[in-house]
Amino acid sequence: PRLLAVQQALPRVDTAVRQIRQSAGRKSVSLTTFASFASMWLIPRLDDFEARHPQVVLNLQTGSDLGRLRAGHIDALVYCGRGTHPREVSEILLADNDIGPICTPAQAKTLARPRDVLSHALLGTESYPAGWTIWAQAHGLDAARLRPRRSFGQWVYMIQAAIAGLGVGLAPSVLVREELAQARIAAPLGFVPSGDRISLCVLRRRAQEPAIAALADWLGTLHGQPAAG
Repeated sequence: PRLLAVQQALPRVDTAVRQIRQSAGRKSVSLTTFASFASMWLIPRLDDFEARHPQVVLNLQTGSDLGRLRAGHIDALVYCGRGTHPREVSEILLADNDIGPICTPAQAKTLARPRDVLSHALLGTESYPAGWTIWAQAHGLDAARLRPRRSFGQWVYMIQAAIAGLGVGLAPSVLVREELAQARIAAPLGFVPSGDRISLCVLRRRAQEPAIAALADWLGTLHGQPAAG
C-alpha cells in the first residue's frame, strides 16, 4: 500500500517541481488601482503584459490608499486625481482624464449640442461626483441643471447602464475606448479635460527595480509613449 501511495503521489510531486522551476527567477509586483480601471482597461490587457514580461508576476488589487505604497505594503499604485504627492513618491503620467457624455448610438442622434443633454436622464458615479459639474463648466452650462437621475458606485456600472440605454452617462475616454471602437456606445459630443490625471505612483528609491520599471514602461503605452520617470 505504501508503494502504491508513493507511485500515486509522484505525478503530483513532479508537477509541483516543474511549477517551482518555471517560477524560479520571476519577480512579483503588487499593483493597486481603482476598480473601473482594473476591470475595463487593465484586466483585458494582462495577457499582453505577461507575454511581454514573462519574468514578472503581477498581483492586482483594488483601492486608492497612497499610505500603503509609502509603507511598502504594495509596489505600485494607479491614481486618478490632481493632488500632489510626497517627495518620496514618483508619479508617472499615464493619461489625462478627459471626460465626456456617452450613450447608445441611437441616443447619440439627439445630441448635437452640449445643451441637448438636458433632455435626457443623466447617469453619474459616486466615485466621481464632480464629473457633470466639471463638464458643464467647460461648456458654459448651469451645472445645477445637470443632476444625475441615477448614480452608481463605480464608472464601470454607470458605463454598463449607458450601454443598456438607461440614460446619458459621463465617462473618461480611456475607459470606453473598446466600447466606442465596437460601437456599443457613442460619444457624440467628444471629451474635455477634467483637470485630473491618471498616473502610476511608485517609490522613487524603487523606480529602477527591473520588475517595477517593466510595469511602468508597459503602462506607459496608455499615454501613447513609453513611460518616463
